[in-house]
Amino acid sequence: MEDALRAIGQTMASLGAPDCRLIAPKTLDYRLSQQLASWRRSDPAPQRVTPASLRLLDYAHELAVLTPSPLQHAVVDMAYIAFFYLNRPGEYAKPTSSDSLSAPFRLCDVEFSIGLRVFNASRASVSDIRLATFASLIFTNQKNAVRGEKVGHARTGHSSSCPVLALIRRVLNLRLHSAPPYGSALSLFSFFFRHPRVCHLCSHHRYAPP
Repeated sequence: MEDALRAIGQTMASLGAPDCRLIAPKTLDYRLSQQLASWRRSDPAPQRVTPASLRLLDYAHELAVLTPSPLQHAVVDMAYIAFFYLNRPGEYAKPTSSDSLSAPFRLCDVEFSIGLRVFNASRASVSDIRLATFASLIFTNQKNAVRGEKVGHARTGHSSSCPVLALIRRVLNLRLHSAPPYGSALSLFSFFFRHPRVCHLCSHHRYAPP
């Protein structure tokens, strides 16, 4: 409600009329401030989401090594990527609706680096990808919608808790199975049970220990 009232007041001010919420510059009308405070007190407490524990992801990775399921490996790898790159749900899992705020990252949206040499994941050699020390995601309409912006991480030195290693595993898996018409447009959350049948990781998928 406070946001809606602010939007109305600012719209009026932009048209040359006084902001009816204010009795002085940056001073809210006392009656309105008390009403908003009363609504805040009556609102239920926010339900906070506990951040995922990196140790929990490491444990899931240890279990995924014991099972050959492509789904389990996709869940763990995308969980690492989402954790380190702070992805929205529609960026690390198939969106549940067509009006999702973000587009999923694709194979061609990943760049790897070895020193000053940068190469795209869709065209680089497998040997270069395995030796990469830095990995970046190229943004299109994700996050702040700055097209072409890149966010990257270097290797952490950990055998599993590493965004670079997680992206390497995802990219190599897609490169191993990808075939027309998928290619570089294949989403990172795609995986294969039986080639060439492509599947997609969805938000309702859960990690199931063997």
